[in-house]
Amino acid sequence: MYRCGETVVRVGATFRDVGDVAWCSAVAAAVARRVPEAIAPMPTADGRLAAGVSGRPVSLWPFVPGLPGDDADPNQRRRAAHLLARVHAALAGVTVAVTPRRRMPAAPVPDLHDPALDTWLEEYGEPTPQLIHGDFYADNVITDDRGTVIALIDWDEAAFGSAEKELAGAAWEWGRCRESLDLTPARRFVDDYAAAGGTADRLDDTALRQLIRARVRDEIAYDRATAASRSADAEDEDDEYQRLQVRAFTELRP
Repeated sequence: MYRCGETVVRVGATFRDVGDVAWCSAVAAAVARRVPEAIAPMPTADGRLAAGVSGRPVSLWPFVPGLPGDDADPNQRRRAAHLLARVHAALAGVTVAVTPRRRMPAAPVPDLHDPALDTWLEEYGEPTPQLIHGDFYADNVITDDRGTVIALIDWDEAAFGSAEKELAGAAWEWGRCRESLDLTPARRFVDDYAAAGGTADRLDDTALRQLIRARVRDEIAYDRATAASRSADAEDEDDEYQRLQVRAFTELRP
């Protein structure tokens, strides 16, 4: 990602398709008409929302000055839950073209094999299938100096998925539960989301834990598949992050 004056240039990974990124941008443009914090992309002169440059998808976005979200701030956490509720409500009414096929890297994770989780996920299904943001965590929120959320950015993981799964993942991230494994802040995030009229079904303790574990397992598979592309300077930090991820997957089992 690069900033050029008042424009942000997002350069996607080589495994992402231009049509897929353009579709994600179209989702952002649609929800931006309903939720003022959602940032709409800037089309090219000929109206495209993404273009291919040297084998990578590129999209343009307006620069929004501000600060990254602070998931340690309980007030921001509550505002983020309310924002996600409004985003889900807006996305439930958005119609876009059929979702392009997306192939995300995923390494085998035999050490995380869990038939009970797989059976639970199959039975749980997707109670509220709809469009989702796909990456709702603090770094993708911009605030002003008073902590008011002013922008939701990075729509490149937008998808047709499950509101419940996104809610559980957002609660996990915004609750900062990875180190302590205390899900109290995550449960509060879920309650704040529900109070703001979010579309997802209310998550009981089992659903919250299992959806978080499924998300963590998917993230580990992705991180292992893309490890070679990360810099050597990030290896120590990444190793610790992976250790915490595996611990969470194991210890959050209901």
